[in-house]
Amino acid sequence: MAEPPSGTITLLFSDIEGSTLLLRRLGDGYAELLARHRQLLREALERHGGHVLESEGDAFFVAFESATEAAVAAADAQRALAGNEWPADSEIRVHIGEAAEVLEQAAEVFERKGNITSLDKARRTRADLER
Repeated sequence: MAEPPSGTITLLFSDIEGSTLLLRRLGDGYAELLARHRQLLREALERHGGHVLESEGDAFFVAFESATEAAVAAADAQRALAGNEWPADSEIRVHIGEAAEVLEQAAEVFERKGNITSLDKARRTRADLER
């Protein structure tokens, strides 16, 4: 597995909109949709140099070397999802972004991985955004 980007990076966070309601409505059928969602997103994100830092449930937390690559990957992922043939009343809509949420997630991941330098940088950046 390749090392995550270092230096100035762009962080991307994604999750399925209304996933809890979708799970309740589809029951066992949700697992197949979730698997397809994960495949489409992972392919798009990695195709543009994304390094998946964490993936849990319907969420991805990804680092990119540039904001341009992150934006192109996000657009590519949305196109892949939109172009997929989902079962009736089961289209998956994905929320990607929000820097404040991303930095909070980054702090947690960096802390678990013991990367104090990145953790401190993420906390400082989050504080700057909240001013």
